[in-house]
Amino acid sequence: MIELFKRTHWEVWYDTLTRGNPPLIVQLLAINSIIFIFLIIRRMRGRDPVRNGASQMIQALLIGANLVILTQEQFMPFYHSHMVSFWHKFMNVI
Repeated sequence: MIELFKRTHWEVWYDTLTRGNPPLIVQLLAINSIIFIFLIIRRMRGRDPVRNGASQMIQALLIGANLVILTQEQFMPFYHSHMVSFWHKFMNVI
C-alpha cells in the first residue's frame, strides 16, 4: 500500500488541481464549504437533524457538484453551445 502511494505522480494531481481561473481546488473548497456551513447553521438553529433520505441526497449532490467542477473543462464547449443557443431563443421570444 505504501509503495502505491510512493509511485503516485503527485505533480500531475497538483497541476490538475491548480489549473483554471479560479483554480479547481478553490472551486472544490468553495462548494464543499458552502454546503458544510449550511448544515452547521441548520444545526445551530435547532432544527431537526437531516433525515436519512435527505442526508443521502445532500451527499449525492455534493459528489455531483464536485464531479461537475472537476470535469468542467471537458464539458464546457457542450454547455456553452447549448446555453448560447438557449439564450438566443429566449431573447427572440422576448
